[in-house]
Amino acid sequence: MATAALDKAALEQLVQTAVAREVGPLRMELQRYADRLRLSDLLGGIGFIFGLTGGALWWRSRKRPQ
Repeated sequence: MATAALDKAALEQLVQTAVAREVGPLRMELQRYADRLRLSDLLGGIGFIFGLTGGALWWRSRKRPQ
């Protein structure tokens, strides 16, 4: 019984090592993709700033009741 447990533990360690070796490069590639600045992110940020500015200018330009 102890031999079977040792074999199971050794097999589990081998599987974990093999999976880590295969998944490691995929994780690195996914991280590089996520860290990249995309044009849509840039345009979205600029649009957000223009939208806030437009809202503030509209709010300032409203006629106040006298």
